[in-house]
Amino acid sequence: MTFRARITGTGMYVPERVVTNEQAGSLIAMAFNANGDILASQEGGPLMLIRKSAAQGAYDSVKPFCQEIRNVQGILPIGNRVYAVG
Repeated sequence: MTFRARITGTGMYVPERVVTNEQAGSLIAMAFNANGDILASQEGGPLMLIRKSAAQGAYDSVKPFCQEIRNVQGILPIGNRVYAVG
């Protein structure tokens, strides 16, 4: 059984793609900050910030959050701080 079938089979969750592969690359970790933005770690790349636009209500902005660290395995946003382990 595929992952999508396992999730949608419960009727509780519907997985949906919020960014394309070209926008985010291969992600290895992610977490939500206090604003509902996604902090995501690219495999071999930086920590990325994926934001919703107020007008669209959809995740449409993907920008580097911190390029000084790479291959982050753990992300913990607390308030306006982000702790990352790579």
